[in-house]
Amino acid sequence: MAKTKTKTKTKTKRLKFPSPKDYKPAEPEILCPAERVIKLYNQDSGGTAKRIAKKVREWFTAEAKKRGWKDVRFLPEVQSNHGAGCVLSRPPATQAT
Repeated sequence: MAKTKTKTKTKTKRLKFPSPKDYKPAEPEILCPAERVIKLYNQDSGGTAKRIAKKVREWFTAEAKKRGWKDVRFLPEVQSNHGAGCVLSRPPATQAT
């Protein structure tokens, strides 16, 4: 008897865009690696990017600013010079008086 293969759909977990509220004030900056930046872009924009191109950088920067990040800086990877990821800087903590 021949075995039949059944195709099963696996649900991919939706990635959450980083929020400054999710990090302690002692962590003023975080690194969002290239793989996550690209997955977020493809998931939320419907795109099919494979690298951090200009359209990915523009989209990610706009999304980060909307979500409250003060600064967004993309860094190149030392060996390939492709995008290594993005450093997100939180706004200064407001002090209650």
